[in-house]
Amino acid sequence: MSKVSTFRDASQNSSQRVAEELRHALAEGRPYPHGQLPSHRELCRQHRVGVNTLRKALDILEQEGVLYRVERGGTFLSTTLPRPAISATGASLKCINFLEQYPPLWTWLKTDYLAGYTDALDHVDIKMRFVPCPRTVTNFTSLILDRLDLKEQGCVLVNVAPPRLLEWLRGQNIPFVVQYFTAYERTDLPEHHSVYVNKTGAAADAVRHLLELGHRRIGYAGPLHPGQGVVGLYEGYRAALQCAGLGQTRVSIVAEVNTDDVSAAMGQATEYLRQPNCPTAIFAGTDAVGIALLRAAQSLGIAVPRQLSVVGFNDQPEAAASVPPLTTMAGPRRLLARTAVETLLSAAEGKFDSFQTKILNCRLVMRQSTAAPEKT
Repeated sequence: MSKVSTFRDASQNSSQRVAEELRHALAEGRPYPHGQLPSHRELCRQHRVGVNTLRKALDILEQEGVLYRVERGGTFLSTTLPRPAISATGASLKCINFLEQYPPLWTWLKTDYLAGYTDALDHVDIKMRFVPCPRTVTNFTSLILDRLDLKEQGCVLVNVAPPRLLEWLRGQNIPFVVQYFTAYERTDLPEHHSVYVNKTGAAADAVRHLLELGHRRIGYAGPLHPGQGVVGLYEGYRAALQCAGLGQTRVSIVAEVNTDDVSAAMGQATEYLRQPNCPTAIFAGTDAVGIALLRAAQSLGIAVPRQLSVVGFNDQPEAAASVPPLTTMAGPRRLLARTAVETLLSAAEGKFDSFQTKILNCRLVMRQSTAAPEKT
């Protein structure tokens, strides 16, 4: 293959990546003010590409009808939330019970979920009801609205899947969907509809990004044991290293740091970076841990990204505001919630011949905290 064709392929891949990043931001409800995209210079800076690559990405989105251009006026989004046409109305349903994990979700996560539920229900008249659901719950009727008939209700189980509850819902012919933040163990569960996020794949994609930049000493700072029956980020991290032929070498440095509080992660982040043979790149299990690593690196005189690259997970607002802005894996939180409800509406209408499992992928959001390793 010639150098020209190799360059052309790389440019095309970069354009597709930028187009996908813009699609993801729009689907997650983060449109630009007044629908106008920033200047080409600002978009090039945000996505770390040249102007020709950016123009090709915008061409892709213009052909899809996602945006339009005004001569000497700028580039504008043609819609604030692209979404497929939805025919399911859940005609028999009058109420959806959202049975949420307890203790409650973080506020920012619940806000994104609520936006997704609202997206799915904005064309129907169905009541939303939110109920805490401890994993040890035994009084199942307390979770259902007592003034409505069971056949008029459906359930979305948010990050919970107690076997006895699922069996009870099946026995009562109440349509339900399990909405989970990652893959989960199904061995002891009755068959059911489910939607979940491929967090393991997200971790693998983050590590592949660092490998493509040239890093070989890639560390991990995040949850090692996310919960019984849950497959998480660490498994994806290990799998990506093994696929790169690095699984059996002592280049991976692992630390269990599981928090969404930057200040709580600072001590461990500083200790992590002080150890000998520190990695040149780190995948952090949360954005909070990633931001703590950036701050610890600054206090220790470690230049980011020249001497250390960091990738986070979740794409919280603080990630874009960190110094430098944190490269991260963005989870489809709003899309996850919307897909769960859309699946429930279709199930209530009997549109499925079998139980549905829908897996949603995360997206790499490239910012300024990753680069090729410094040459020594």
